[in-house]
Amino acid sequence: TNPDSDKFSPQAVSEFQAAMVRLFGSTATKCPIMFCHKKTVNTSPAVVGVGEDVLAHINENPELMRTLAILNVDSDGLGFVADGTSGDGKKFEKHFSLTAGEQCVVYRKVGWDTMGCIKPLHQFLRDADLQEPAISMRKDQNLESSRSMPNFDSKRGSRESEDRDKFKTSATVPNLDENPPIREDRDRCQSDTLMEHTTDVLHGHDQDVYRDYILRLWADTQRTPADRRRSLNPLLPDFERKVPDSFGFFGNAADSEDEWVRFAGISVLCLDYNKNVREAYKGRLRGREKDTAEDHFQSIRVWWKRELDGKLEDFLEDVEFVQALVRYRQASNSGVVVYRPRKTHVSPNDKHPRRDGNLHTYDTRSELLVIVQGSYLGAQDTCHNATFWTQAFPSVLEALDTRSIAGSVHPLAGYPELMEHSGYAEIVKELFPQVLAAIKKNNKPIDRIVVTGPSPRAG
Repeated sequence: TNPDSDKFSPQAVSEFQAAMVRLFGSTATKCPIMFCHKKTVNTSPAVVGVGEDVLAHINENPELMRTLAILNVDSDGLGFVADGTSGDGKKFEKHFSLTAGEQCVVYRKVGWDTMGCIKPLHQFLRDADLQEPAISMRKDQNLESSRSMPNFDSKRGSRESEDRDKFKTSATVPNLDENPPIREDRDRCQSDTLMEHTTDVLHGHDQDVYRDYILRLWADTQRTPADRRRSLNPLLPDFERKVPDSFGFFGNAADSEDEWVRFAGISVLCLDYNKNVREAYKGRLRGREKDTAEDHFQSIRVWWKRELDGKLEDFLEDVEFVQALVRYRQASNSGVVVYRPRKTHVSPNDKHPRRDGNLHTYDTRSELLVIVQGSYLGAQDTCHNATFWTQAFPSVLEALDTRSIAGSVHPLAGYPELMEHSGYAEIVKELFPQVLAAIKKNNKPIDRIVVTGPSPRAG
């Protein structure tokens, strides 16, 4: 029986059982549902407060910084570099950013990887219980001690101070599988369900990680070689070895920077779109549950135009909404098609023009971007993902109107050894005609079509 309906939503339990029946048949009803949670005690401190105040406090206390496994705090006070150690003893660095004015928790994550981490306070409290603080810390450094309390993975009773000059340090902090901090000003409600947690884990929703990895790579290209060599975990050399030269990320400095801007622009649109749609559907973007595909796209575009010192503004300014993509009978949000036209002259409003006065490389071609939404619909998506047996790719083409497919695709029909995941193939059959309709609706020159999804596995 369900031991706590507040923690394990009865609706989620019902949906989970329905998914199992669809996957394994009626005999699945005879299998009991296990209601489990993980309890971990972490004796390292956690600092709670307004983000920039927390980091300023940590920066002024070297011993606390070492205890939290933080190498250094950014000069703008809105981020830090964690001093990570993996379970096999290897050192690595990871950068975290925060949203100005947001209540957050900075703590030391333990497990296979040990490092300093940060989370918005409301997100942290969904998974952990700070209970009574071991030490209440103020900027005047007066310490007020109280007894340390054990950590239980629950939401019972952490008191949040309204005083921006106060911090709370807990001697017991949960071991959380870290997701990077939410950088948007997104309100999240406290409701999570068993199915939501299960599908998030199964489908590998780490859009923050993927996006921040790309932004870190881009930032590394602008560091000096000597500065990069001092990094404990240099990411760029391995990336450079594996990415084809045709991507244009390395070589001519101006052209390469343009391609990084384009890559980062497409990445933030795709990854944040996927995350926003999923979070809104699950009720974790308060007030955004009924947002349309265009609403999500426009909010992300506007946000990132002003981030990163406006480096993405010129690229994102001209991206136009074309059409939403939907799947399943209820026409659920399945992505968005957007278009960026080529330019004929340099924009006078470009805050980061090329030094040679030429057009950016991404301005010399027009692109249609197809952003595919990943799994977020609970039982339906789980069942499609679990339909892992394959079918011949030519049969997928046959199910579509192959007469309308570009001629370059036709030769694939002659290779029956090409196989495709059956669950994904069914979604392709729904989405492909919609993409063709978007191309027709757009009715503008297209030099390149880019299809992108929620994770590296999505291509």
